[in-house]
Amino acid sequence: MTADPNKFWTVLKGAEHYCHKLAQEMQAVHGRQKKFHRKVDQSIYFIMENFTDQEVVNCVHTWLKIYGLPVDPNQLNSFDDFHAKYGIGLLPNAELIKNIKPY
Repeated sequence: MTADPNKFWTVLKGAEHYCHKLAQEMQAVHGRQKKFHRKVDQSIYFIMENFTDQEVVNCVHTWLKIYGLPVDPNQLNSFDDFHAKYGIGLLPNAELIKNIKPY
């Protein structure tokens, strides 16, 4: 768990709350690509550490599909870790993808 009190309370509110709050923060810095992708990196690491696999996949799915955030995997440091942990689970017939419901 994180030592940052703001993030601690966000986790207590749940993955769904954090997902939407963070998507709005990312939309606010959308035009500044470097800052935008740094925010996405920090967020992916945070949700991977603090939420279940299903919640992580739901959150990223929401960012990409519902909010339409233009995330470029080539600009993310977290992409390799994310893909290594969830890549197989995101294949069309995998269990994680069958249960995805955006928040």
